[in-house]
Formats: sequence, structure tokens, C-alpha cells
Amino acid sequence: MANGLNNSNLKSSNRGLMLQLIAAGKQPSRIELARQSNLTKMAVSKIVTNLIDDGLVEETGIEETNNVGRNPIGLGISSRAPKIVGLLIDRKYCMAILCDLRMKILLLERLDLDESCNSTSLQKTIYTLLGKIFRSPQADTVLGIGVGTPGPVDINNGIILNPPNFYGITNFPVGSILRRKYDLPVLVDNQCNTAAVVERFFGVGKYFLDFVYVGITTGIGSGIITNGQLLQNFNGLSSEIGHLSINYDGPVCTCGNRGCLEAYIGTPVLSKTIEELTGERLSFRELCERDGTSPYTELFEDMIEKLGSALTSCINLLNPQAVVLGHESYWLSDMRTNQLEQLLNARKISQTYRHIEVIKPFFAEQTTVLGCASSIAALVFSGQLLSGK
Repeated sequence: MANGLNNSNLKSSNRGLMLQLIAAGKQPSRIELARQSNLTKMAVSKIVTNLIDDGLVEETGIEETNNVGRNPIGLGISSRAPKIVGLLIDRKYCMAILCDLRMKILLLERLDLDESCNSTSLQKTIYTLLGKIFRSPQADTVLGIGVGTPGPVDINNGIILNPPNFYGITNFPVGSILRRKYDLPVLVDNQCNTAAVVERFFGVGKYFLDFVYVGITTGIGSGIITNGQLLQNFNGLSSEIGHLSINYDGPVCTCGNRGCLEAYIGTPVLSKTIEELTGERLSFRELCERDGTSPYTELFEDMIEKLGSALTSCINLLNPQAVVLGHESYWLSDMRTNQLEQLLNARKISQTYRHIEVIKPFFAEQTTVLGCASSIAALVFSGQLLSGK
């Protein structure tokens, strides 16, 4: 329970907490919910009854146990509960999903972007995708639209500012565009932030209060979870680990700085390096599949060294419990993630205090698009949506 809340807000907060535990859990019983939430059994029973009456939660059946007495009844999110729309705007494509509060994808639509993309065509692509989603009978009740985009993003105003390598599109007000069109709550954030949020509630992040999500693709972004909450600053801009300088005299980055991590290990840079050596233009996944043979082994050895240099600074500053490697870095081999884990633990200041884990996201390739939807789910879990007031 949160401190300093009035009675109405406390009820909404506890109701949101129950929805979170049920959505992210494995059909928990009322007894299990009381244990996880530190609420009384009576309070949990009352909240659950209200959630069932509102069509948000349903009983899933009796759990068979060896305990004496009545067996507990499992709980799950009702199929009648409102749904969430997620919109992922990437540099190469746009993807839209309809999912439930458990992050189960019900519909998925995708359209690629071409080199002629501009603000007008991007808006048309978004409308086309979302039109297909909203025409579905399953989208009869939608809570809101969560949008994930390349950074930098003005989160407070829902504006895609000036992402590098994004067709020259700047100051694109996707938040206000979608609110006017669909009259729904719209949240816009950097796609690494949203990926961190979905892993926090539903994935590997459930087991850590503090972790850094790192997304390596054309750019390199990050989402930071500290004390269970997404780290965001006062002006709505997100963290950009890709623009940490690891060499003050290094190559000029697209941001104008020198020696940025992104200028060394962004996926286009790695692909170009191999193309110059072999004449082949390969995707990052294809590069990962060839790791273990020359010149790919040397490429990844250098990549891990440079990534480790930037992450060591982050770890010494933030002291997280884990690093989650997502986006295209999901395709790195287990050997490389283990290598990075060993490097970070050898170089961090508190070498004997705590072991930093380097792990892959639970949702694998779907982490980015599910992350978009999870930003709306986070409003539900905090009691700001479906509050029952």
C-alpha cells in the first residue's frame, strides 16, 4: 500500500495492485494475493468481488492441493475486460497490436516504411494500421493507445523530436494526432523505456527492483528501472546510453558528439564493417549466426569490449541488479552474454558486493511491441485507469 494517499486514491491503488498481480501471475488465489500485497484477506476478497462484478476478473477453477480444508480458487483476467492497443514506430516499419491486460496478443498488423517516408506518409501508415485494429470486433472496448518510438522523445507532450536516421522527420506530434483521432488516452515514450516496463511487470524484471534494459539496433537506447519504477526526468526525455562517449577523440556521431557508443556498435556500423571486409551485407541476426568464425569473432569481441566499457559506467552510477539485452541484441549468443557478464562484474567498483546478471528479455522479439501496450497497463496497475470510481 502507498503512504500519503486519501481513501479514494488508496482504494484505486489497491484495486490496481490486484489487477497487476492477477494479470502478471499464474491464476493466483485470494490467499496468494493477500500474501503478495500485504493486504488483509477480507480487503482482498472485497476488491476481487468488485473486479468480478465489473467484468475485469473471473474465477478460473479450483486449485487441487494437499492442504486440509477448502481448496483455493484461481483468478484470471476476464475475456470481457477492456483491451489495449500498442503502436510501435520503428525506423524500418510500424507495427500495431491489440492485446489484453496479460499482454496476450490478439491481433497484430505491420507495414514497412520505405526511403520516401515523411511526416505525411508516416501518419497515413499509422492510420492504416490502427484502422485494421479498431475495426476488429475484439476492439469493442479499448483502454488506450501506448506508443513506442525511436528517441529522443518528448514524453510529456507526446512528440517524436529528432531521431537520427529517421527520414528527416522532426517534431512529429503523434500523441495529439492519435488523441484527436480516437479520443482515447495516448502515452508516447522511447521504445526502450516501454520495453523495460513490460519486462518489469511481466518478464524477467519481475525478479529485480533495479535493472537496465539495453536495446541495440540502428541506434542504442536504454530504459532504466530503479526501485521498481521507470526512471524519467522532469522534462520528459529518456536516457540515451548510445550517446555515452567512450572515446573523446573518436568518430563524430549523428548527434554531433564524438566517440558515442552508437557510432561504434550500432547495427548498421557493424554490418558496414563486415561488408567492407567480405563484400556481404548482412543483418545483425545473420552476423550473430556467423559468430565463431573470422572475421565475425573479432567483430563481436570488439563489440562486447566497447559495450562493456559504456555499461560499466552505467553500473557504477546506477548500481543495478541486472542488464537486459533486448531489441536486436537478443540475437547475441549465450557465449557473448556470458562474456559481457564476466566483464561487467570484473570492472564494476563493488566487485565482491553483488553479482550483476546479463540476461535476455522474456518476450524475446515481441518485447518492443508489447512494451508499447504495457505503458497503458501501467496506468491500470497504478490505479489511474479502471479505478472503479
